[in-house]
Amino acid sequence: MPLSAAEYDQPQLFLSSFFKYQSLPQWKQLLACFTENALGNSSIAEELPGSDLLYFNAYLKKLVYAVERC
Repeated sequence: MPLSAAEYDQPQLFLSSFFKYQSLPQWKQLLACFTENALGNSSIAEELPGSDLLYFNAYLKKLVYAVERC
């Protein structure tokens, strides 16, 4: 479970921090980059620094769990 106990009880806590980490246009840009590289022959690791890739992965996992709890 990627959500903390507080986020699990109140998923809106995470949702508000989700858009504080990156704005909606920035999330869209990251998703477009990820999708393009996932469908193409290149690697997302070539496009994003390792730390950005880790945060992207962690935040998207948490987003799925938080939305499910809403």
